[in-house]
Order: sequence, then C-alpha cells, then structure tokens
Amino acid sequence: MGSSNRVSSNEGRLIFHSNYDKTPINSEPSSRINLKEDTNLCRADDGYLTVCSGWENLIKVRKIVPYTFCIPQHLWNHIKNRQPFEYDMALRFGLEFDLKEIEKSNPGLIYTEYFHTLMYLRFSTYLYKISRDKALIAATELLKDSFDIRVTAHYKNLEDIIKLTPAGYGIFDKARYTALAAANRDNRGTFMIGHRLYQMVFNKKWNRQAYELCRTEYGYQVPKSEEYENF
Repeated sequence: MGSSNRVSSNEGRLIFHSNYDKTPINSEPSSRINLKEDTNLCRADDGYLTVCSGWENLIKVRKIVPYTFCIPQHLWNHIKNRQPFEYDMALRFGLEFDLKEIEKSNPGLIYTEYFHTLMYLRFSTYLYKISRDKALIAATELLKDSFDIRVTAHYKNLEDIIKLTPAGYGIFDKARYTALAAANRDNRGTFMIGHRLYQMVFNKKWNRQAYELCRTEYGYQVPKSEEYENF
C-alpha cells in the first residue's frame, strides 16, 4: 500500500495514502460541502453518537460538520423510502466524521475523488458489519431521540438546505425494518449508497487508489448487487 497517514475522528481513524490522488471532485458535489454549517454532537451513555440541541448544560456538546456523501435532498428522500435501514446507518456513519477537523488536518483531502470513494466504500463495509452484529441495537438507538441533521448546500441559497431525519421503524413495522437490515447483510453491504449512486453524484467511477486501499485496510467486499459492474 505504501505509506499512509492516519486521522483520528471520533470513533476510529481515517487511513489514507500520504501520496493520495488529488484529483478534485466536480463543482456541483463540491458545493454541497459547507464547513460553515455545523451540528451539535453529543455522546450518549452507551457510546452511540447523538445529534442534540439544547442539551449544552446537561452533557458535553461539540460542534461538527458530519459527512453526508454529497447527496442532494431528493436522493436522500428516495433512499429513505426505499431502504430506511441503510439510510439511518448512513446518518449514523456520517456523524463519526467531522469534515472541518479533517480539512484542518489535511487541507484539500475532502474535495478529492479519492476521499469520497474511500468514504462510500468504508460505509458499505460499516453497513455490512453492523447489519450482522448490531442491527437491532442500532435500530433501537435511533428511536430514543428525534433529531435532525441540517446541512446547507450552496449556503448562499437559503432554500437549498438538506434536512435529514432518521427513519427509525418509520413507515415500515419493526419486522420489515429488521428484514431490510438482514438484506444488507446478505448483500455484503449497500444497495443504494454504492457505485451507481457515486457515479450519479460525482459523474465518475471509483477512484482506483482508494478502492484498493479499502480492500486491503478495511476489508471491503463488493456487494453482491454490484458484482458484475465494471469499475
């Protein structure tokens, strides 16, 4: 793999090459990264991260800019309706990373194809793992509090605000929701936040350097639904 840097980010670390490919993402997805719009983040007693508001005098709060995959609102709505478990876990995953912190430590990284390939593939691995080990715990955790993640895209345009609220068991009953988690497990990862969506958002295929890193460092496996796609 060659040399790599490691960035601590809440629950874990971000591993990447010191000589990573600096090819920038296109202007449209880049405009959805706004480091001026942050979210209050609390850590619950059981270790889960919770987005909180008005709890400043009760528990320690820090402000972060969570990762939201550069996905526009209408696509988030589609994912929430089709795959609510995958949607919820994407919100939970995004809260583990503070884009402002990453940009401060490694200027420019968050604006590269390399970084976003890394994050999409790492999420697929995360989803596969949590759907096997912690699906019911994670689903229950999301029902404890009602919260919103607000991310301003094109922050000069106040009408363009991405608002993300967990589905929980939502429009599906508990059995259906957990069945969707089992489907992610059987698929070895994501159905929707994968290669086809990445191509739609960034108009590119996976960054090859980041793809190989995810296979070796994170144990990424191609989801069954993507086995025959040409990367």
